Amino acid sequence: MYIKSLLVLITIVFVSCGKDPGIPAFIYLKNANISGPANFGDMVPDIYGCKLEVASQNRGYWQFPSLVPVLFQDSQTVSIYPLVRVNNLSTNYESYPMLEPYFTNFFLVPKKVDTISVPFKYSESVKLLMTDGFEGGNPFGNSKIVSALGRNNSNALQIDVVSSMQESLIMAINSNEVICKPGSEIWLEFDYKMTKGALIPALSYSDANGKQIDLYAQNFLKPNANFTRVYWKFSELVGVANVTNLRLNFILLAEQGQKEATTLIDNVRLLQL
Repeated sequence: MYIKSLLVLITIVFVSCGKDPGIPAFIYLKNANISGPANFGDMVPDIYGCKLEVASQNRGYWQFPSLVPVLFQDSQTVSIYPLVRVNNLSTNYESYPMLEPYFTNFFLVPKKVDTISVPFKYSESVKLLMTDGFEGGNPFGNSKIVSALGRNNSNALQIDVVSSMQESLIMAINSNEVICKPGSEIWLEFDYKMTKGALIPALSYSDANGKQIDLYAQNFLKPNANFTRVYWKFSELVGVANVTNLRLNFILLAEQGQKEATTLIDNVRLLQL
Protein backbone atom coordinates (compact mmCIF):
# COMPACT_ATOMS: atom_id res chain seq x y z
CA MET A 1 0.00 0.00 0.00
CA TYR A 2 2.86 2.36 0.90
CA ILE A 3 4.61 1.70 -2.44
CA LYS A 4 1.39 2.32 -4.42
CA SER A 5 0.80 5.61 -2.56
CA LEU A 6 4.40 6.69 -3.23
CA LEU A 7 4.02 5.92 -6.95
CA VAL A 8 0.80 7.94 -7.12
CA LEU A 9 2.52 10.86 -5.34
CA ILE A 10 5.51 10.73 -7.70
CA THR A 11 3.15 10.68 -10.70
CA ILE A 12 1.22 13.72 -9.45
CA VAL A 13 4.42 15.66 -8.80
CA PHE A 14 5.80 14.74 -12.24
CA VAL A 15 2.63 15.86 -14.05
CA SER A 16 2.45 19.11 -12.09
CA CYS A 17 6.02 19.93 -13.08
CA GLY A 18 5.27 19.50 -16.78
CA LYS A 19 5.11 22.34 -19.33
CA ASP A 20 2.74 25.20 -18.38
CA PRO A 21 0.16 25.55 -21.17
CA GLY A 22 0.13 29.33 -20.56
CA ILE A 23 -2.55 31.87 -19.80
CA PRO A 24 -4.25 33.27 -22.90
CA ALA A 25 -4.82 36.83 -23.93
CA PHE A 26 -8.20 37.56 -25.51
CA ILE A 27 -9.37 39.31 -28.68
CA TYR A 28 -13.02 40.32 -28.65
CA LEU A 29 -14.32 40.46 -32.22
CA LYS A 30 -17.26 42.78 -31.61
CA ASN A 31 -18.61 43.48 -35.11
CA ALA A 32 -17.67 44.90 -38.49
CA ASN A 33 -17.74 48.45 -39.82
CA ILE A 34 -17.87 48.54 -43.61
CA SER A 35 -16.90 51.50 -45.80
CA GLY A 36 -16.82 52.08 -49.53
CA PRO A 37 -17.19 54.68 -52.29
CA ALA A 38 -20.19 57.02 -52.11
CA ASN A 39 -21.71 55.56 -55.28
CA PHE A 40 -21.96 52.13 -53.62
CA GLY A 41 -24.98 53.33 -51.65
CA ASP A 42 -25.69 52.72 -47.97
CA MET A 43 -23.19 50.57 -46.14
CA VAL A 44 -24.73 47.61 -44.29
CA PRO A 45 -22.27 46.21 -41.69
CA ASP A 46 -23.98 42.86 -41.55
CA ILE A 47 -21.57 40.03 -42.30
CA TYR A 48 -21.32 36.68 -40.58
CA GLY A 49 -17.86 36.94 -39.09
CA CYS A 50 -14.20 36.59 -39.92
CA LYS A 51 -11.14 34.42 -40.16
CA LEU A 52 -8.51 35.38 -37.57
CA GLU A 53 -4.74 35.00 -37.86
CA VAL A 54 -2.28 35.93 -35.12
CA ALA A 55 1.44 35.96 -35.91
CA SER A 56 0.59 34.32 -39.27
CA GLN A 57 -1.08 31.39 -37.51
CA ASN A 58 -4.71 30.54 -38.23
CA ARG A 59 -6.78 30.96 -35.06
CA GLY A 60 -10.04 29.85 -36.63
CA TYR A 61 -13.28 31.15 -38.09
CA TRP A 62 -15.51 33.20 -35.82
CA GLN A 63 -19.01 34.63 -35.87
CA PHE A 64 -19.54 38.20 -34.67
CA PRO A 65 -19.42 38.74 -31.75
CA SER A 66 -16.84 36.28 -30.37
CA LEU A 67 -14.28 36.27 -27.58
CA VAL A 68 -11.17 34.50 -28.89
CA PRO A 69 -8.41 33.18 -26.58
CA VAL A 70 -4.90 33.36 -28.04
CA LEU A 71 -1.68 31.97 -26.51
CA PHE A 72 0.49 34.88 -27.65
CA GLN A 73 2.08 37.74 -25.78
CA ASP A 74 3.62 41.13 -26.56
CA SER A 75 3.32 42.85 -29.95
CA GLN A 76 1.76 40.57 -32.57
CA THR A 77 0.51 41.05 -36.11
CA VAL A 78 -3.21 40.33 -36.39
CA SER A 79 -4.87 39.62 -39.76
CA ILE A 80 -8.65 39.56 -40.06
CA TYR A 81 -10.47 38.32 -43.18
CA PRO A 82 -14.21 38.98 -43.81
CA LEU A 83 -16.41 35.89 -43.78
CA VAL A 84 -19.91 35.69 -45.28
CA ARG A 85 -22.58 33.05 -45.47
CA VAL A 86 -22.79 32.20 -49.19
CA ASN A 87 -26.35 32.35 -50.55
CA ASN A 88 -27.54 32.58 -46.93
CA LEU A 89 -26.77 28.89 -46.39
CA SER A 90 -25.93 28.06 -42.79
CA THR A 91 -23.43 25.40 -43.89
CA ASN A 92 -21.54 27.39 -46.51
CA TYR A 93 -19.09 30.09 -45.38
CA GLU A 94 -16.45 31.80 -47.47
CA SER A 95 -13.97 34.66 -47.27
CA TYR A 96 -15.60 37.58 -49.06
CA PRO A 97 -13.31 38.80 -51.86
CA MET A 98 -15.07 42.16 -52.34
CA LEU A 99 -13.86 43.39 -48.94
CA GLU A 100 -10.20 43.87 -48.16
CA PRO A 101 -8.74 42.02 -45.17
CA TYR A 102 -7.72 44.14 -42.20
CA PHE A 103 -4.20 44.08 -40.77
CA THR A 104 -3.18 45.54 -37.43
CA ASN A 105 -0.96 44.99 -34.38
CA PHE A 106 -2.04 44.14 -30.85
CA PHE A 107 0.09 44.18 -27.72
CA LEU A 108 -1.26 41.03 -26.12
CA VAL A 109 -1.20 40.57 -22.35
CA PRO A 110 -2.38 37.39 -20.57
CA LYS A 111 -5.96 37.72 -19.26
CA LYS A 112 -6.37 41.12 -20.96
CA VAL A 113 -9.20 41.58 -23.49
CA ASP A 114 -8.59 43.66 -26.62
CA THR A 115 -11.82 44.69 -28.36
CA ILE A 116 -12.11 45.51 -32.05
CA SER A 117 -14.87 46.60 -34.42
CA VAL A 118 -13.20 45.45 -37.63
CA PRO A 119 -13.02 48.27 -40.25
CA PHE A 120 -13.44 46.40 -43.52
CA LYS A 121 -13.62 48.36 -46.77
CA TYR A 122 -14.43 47.47 -50.35
CA SER A 123 -11.43 46.72 -52.54
CA GLU A 124 -10.48 49.44 -55.02
CA SER A 125 -10.45 46.72 -57.71
CA VAL A 126 -14.18 46.00 -57.28
CA LYS A 127 -16.41 47.13 -60.16
CA LEU A 128 -19.92 48.28 -59.31
CA LEU A 129 -22.34 46.86 -61.88
CA MET A 130 -25.50 48.23 -60.28
CA THR A 131 -26.83 49.54 -56.99
CA ASP A 132 -30.25 50.67 -55.80
CA GLY A 133 -31.64 51.73 -52.45
CA PHE A 134 -35.01 52.57 -54.02
CA GLU A 135 -34.98 56.17 -52.86
CA GLY A 136 -35.49 57.41 -56.41
CA GLY A 137 -37.50 55.85 -59.22
CA ASN A 138 -38.34 52.19 -59.65
CA PRO A 139 -36.26 50.48 -62.36
CA PHE A 140 -37.99 47.17 -61.68
CA GLY A 141 -41.21 45.86 -63.14
CA ASN A 142 -44.04 43.97 -61.42
CA SER A 143 -43.25 45.62 -58.10
CA LYS A 144 -43.71 48.86 -56.16
CA ILE A 145 -41.77 51.23 -53.96
CA VAL A 146 -42.97 51.44 -50.35
CA SER A 147 -41.80 54.11 -47.92
CA ALA A 148 -40.53 53.66 -44.36
CA LEU A 149 -40.47 49.87 -44.69
CA GLY A 150 -36.81 49.46 -45.62
CA ARG A 151 -34.01 48.20 -43.42
CA ASN A 152 -33.47 51.57 -41.73
CA ASN A 153 -37.02 52.90 -42.15
CA SER A 154 -36.11 53.94 -45.68
CA ASN A 155 -37.77 53.03 -48.95
CA ALA A 156 -37.88 49.43 -50.07
CA LEU A 157 -39.00 47.41 -53.05
CA GLN A 158 -42.09 45.30 -52.43
CA ILE A 159 -42.97 42.28 -54.55
CA ASP A 160 -46.29 40.51 -54.22
CA VAL A 161 -47.73 37.32 -55.63
CA VAL A 162 -51.50 37.59 -55.40
CA SER A 163 -52.82 35.05 -57.87
CA SER A 164 -52.38 31.45 -58.87
CA MET A 165 -49.49 32.49 -61.14
CA GLN A 166 -47.25 32.07 -58.09
CA GLU A 167 -44.45 34.04 -59.69
CA SER A 168 -43.41 37.68 -59.96
CA LEU A 169 -40.40 38.61 -62.07
CA ILE A 170 -38.63 41.94 -61.72
CA MET A 171 -35.46 43.13 -63.34
CA ALA A 172 -33.04 45.98 -63.76
CA ILE A 173 -31.12 46.33 -67.01
CA ASN A 174 -27.47 47.36 -67.10
CA SER A 175 -26.36 47.52 -70.72
CA ASN A 176 -22.67 48.14 -69.96
CA GLU A 177 -20.35 45.44 -71.18
CA VAL A 178 -19.27 43.08 -68.43
CA ILE A 179 -16.24 40.87 -68.72
CA CYS A 180 -17.11 37.56 -67.09
CA LYS A 181 -13.95 35.64 -67.81
CA PRO A 182 -13.27 32.42 -65.90
CA GLY A 183 -12.07 33.26 -62.41
CA SER A 184 -14.00 36.50 -62.26
CA GLU A 185 -15.90 37.06 -59.00
CA ILE A 186 -19.52 38.22 -59.28
CA TRP A 187 -21.58 38.71 -56.13
CA LEU A 188 -25.00 40.15 -55.40
CA GLU A 189 -25.67 41.83 -52.07
CA PHE A 190 -29.14 42.79 -50.83
CA ASP A 191 -31.38 42.92 -47.78
CA TYR A 192 -34.65 41.04 -47.73
CA LYS A 193 -37.58 40.52 -45.38
CA MET A 194 -40.27 38.03 -46.35
CA THR A 195 -43.42 37.03 -44.52
CA LYS A 196 -44.14 34.10 -46.80
CA GLY A 197 -42.89 32.70 -50.07
CA ALA A 198 -39.64 31.61 -51.67
CA LEU A 199 -37.25 34.17 -53.19
CA ILE A 200 -34.75 33.33 -55.94
CA PRO A 201 -32.17 35.85 -57.23
CA ALA A 202 -31.00 35.27 -60.80
CA LEU A 203 -28.90 36.85 -63.54
CA SER A 204 -29.71 36.98 -67.22
CA TYR A 205 -27.41 38.20 -69.96
CA SER A 206 -26.66 37.98 -73.66
CA ASP A 207 -23.46 36.24 -74.67
CA ALA A 208 -21.16 37.15 -77.58
CA ASN A 209 -23.53 35.38 -80.00
CA GLY A 210 -26.60 37.23 -78.71
CA LYS A 211 -27.98 34.17 -76.93
CA GLN A 212 -29.81 34.84 -73.66
CA ILE A 213 -28.39 32.96 -70.68
CA ASP A 214 -30.25 32.62 -67.38
CA LEU A 215 -28.29 31.80 -64.23
CA TYR A 216 -29.76 30.39 -61.05
CA ALA A 217 -28.22 28.93 -57.93
CA GLN A 218 -29.40 25.66 -56.40
CA ASN A 219 -31.21 27.11 -53.41
CA PHE A 220 -33.81 29.75 -52.51
CA LEU A 221 -34.40 32.16 -49.65
CA LYS A 222 -36.95 31.33 -46.97
CA PRO A 223 -39.26 33.60 -44.92
CA ASN A 224 -37.67 35.61 -42.12
CA ALA A 225 -38.89 37.97 -39.39
CA ASN A 226 -36.26 40.72 -39.80
CA PHE A 227 -34.14 42.12 -42.62
CA THR A 228 -31.25 39.81 -43.49
CA ARG A 229 -28.20 40.78 -45.53
CA VAL A 230 -27.61 38.24 -48.29
CA TYR A 231 -24.38 37.61 -50.19
CA TRP A 232 -25.30 35.68 -53.33
CA LYS A 233 -22.50 34.16 -55.35
CA PHE A 234 -22.72 34.01 -59.14
CA SER A 235 -18.99 33.58 -59.76
CA GLU A 236 -19.12 29.85 -60.40
CA LEU A 237 -22.02 30.24 -62.81
CA VAL A 238 -20.38 32.68 -65.19
CA GLY A 239 -17.55 31.65 -67.50
CA VAL A 240 -17.85 33.68 -70.70
CA ALA A 241 -16.56 37.02 -71.93
CA ASN A 242 -18.17 40.08 -73.53
CA VAL A 243 -21.46 39.83 -71.67
CA THR A 244 -24.09 42.48 -72.51
CA ASN A 245 -27.67 43.25 -71.51
CA LEU A 246 -27.03 42.09 -67.99
CA ARG A 247 -30.28 41.81 -66.03
CA LEU A 248 -30.86 41.15 -62.38
CA ASN A 249 -33.99 39.16 -61.62
CA PHE A 250 -35.78 38.41 -58.37
CA ILE A 251 -38.27 35.58 -58.68
CA LEU A 252 -40.86 35.29 -55.94
CA LEU A 253 -42.84 32.08 -55.64
CA ALA A 254 -45.76 31.22 -53.41
CA GLU A 255 -45.10 28.26 -51.17
CA GLN A 256 -46.63 24.92 -52.05
CA GLY A 257 -50.36 24.97 -51.45
CA GLN A 258 -50.42 28.78 -51.21
CA LYS A 259 -51.36 31.48 -53.73
CA GLU A 260 -49.81 34.53 -52.06
CA ALA A 261 -46.31 35.70 -51.20
CA THR A 262 -44.77 39.02 -50.19
CA THR A 263 -41.19 40.23 -49.82
CA LEU A 264 -39.33 43.50 -49.22
CA ILE A 265 -35.93 44.12 -50.83
CA ASP A 266 -33.48 46.92 -50.02
CA ASN A 267 -29.88 48.03 -50.62
CA VAL A 268 -29.18 45.99 -53.75
CA ARG A 269 -25.59 45.91 -54.98
CA LEU A 270 -24.13 43.82 -57.84
CA LEU A 271 -20.33 43.64 -57.80
CA GLN A 272 -17.55 42.21 -59.94
CA LEU A 273 -13.89 41.62 -59.17
